[in-house]
Amino acid sequence: DRNPDLYYTKFGILTSITYPTGGQTLFEYENNDYDFGGLRIKSITSNGIERSFGYNTSRQMTDHPEEMMIYNAYHMLGENPVVKYDLRLYENMVCVGTPMFPLNNSHIFYTDVTESFSNGEYIEYKYSCFPEPEQLCGMTMSAIVPQVSFACLNDFGNMPPLLTAESWYDANGKCIKSNFYTYKNNKILSFSVGVKLTPLVWYVSTIKRVAYPSMNLYAPYWIDENTFLIDTVNVHVSAAELVSKETTDYITGITTTESYTYDNALRTSNPRSVTLENSDGKKYTTEYMFAFDLDDEWHKKMIEDYNMYDAVVETKDFCNGSFLTSKNTEYTEKNGWIYPKIISKSILGNTQYEKY
Repeated sequence: DRNPDLYYTKFGILTSITYPTGGQTLFEYENNDYDFGGLRIKSITSNGIERSFGYNTSRQMTDHPEEMMIYNAYHMLGENPVVKYDLRLYENMVCVGTPMFPLNNSHIFYTDVTESFSNGEYIEYKYSCFPEPEQLCGMTMSAIVPQVSFACLNDFGNMPPLLTAESWYDANGKCIKSNFYTYKNNKILSFSVGVKLTPLVWYVSTIKRVAYPSMNLYAPYWIDENTFLIDTVNVHVSAAELVSKETTDYITGITTTESYTYDNALRTSNPRSVTLENSDGKKYTTEYMFAFDLDDEWHKKMIEDYNMYDAVVETKDFCNGSFLTSKNTEYTEKNGWIYPKIISKSILGNTQYEKY
């Protein structure tokens, strides 16, 4: 029996924190859905206030752990999503090497999570990922040999869940505030890591000449150069960027939208600019300059010797395109590291004054 046992799964897990001031936080766990393995938080209690969590629609990026011990492949026959009524082969690998690199651990996330509080209030969270699992069913074209599942020939790594929406509700179930997030999947690099040999066994059907599972029920019929498919396995590196965040306060009726831009060379994952637009039409923008934007020797040293790509050296604030304030940060080297030394601020273009 390879199903996870909650009693053993909880061995060595954090169950409580006791603070020097006398407070305490307690953690309660439960198994994930469908015996996928692993734990999820069931409740967190701090100083008598309990937060409980409910989960719906679990997602897993690889196969069930019970099937991952099988060193084999099974094949499924389905309709070609490109050409109607064209039945082709889909393949779903069930082996320890799925995904291909062991450092991309199989993870589980839930598209819908509810956090409930003792007073009856609750928050609903919605998650997604890049790419979505259903987007992995694309097919590679082949003239003679049936297609093999896109997911088996492409490794997208460990795809973390992304928060797409969160809504706050009062004890009466009335929504009082919500946030909606939009992302962009920024493709960075793709490269080949080898080839994959897939055995195919042909069987003549009244529907179409198709391949069926390599099982004793059907195999062998015949084996030749057309019963094996060799295709390239590719790894894709990408980063999800938060493009916008829309916040609605249903009590005041005010909606604000934050939009973000990023460095084209991806030298930092922090935004280049953040623009906040209110429902009254006013637009506030903050622009960021980083150490890598400057060519002097000192800032080059920050980048080359200390890898400080996220270090902000200047911020500028605007309202409807008009300049408001700027803030400059000077850094110093001390005890083998770089620290902020002086932060200066200027208002409406006036002389800068030292703030810190």
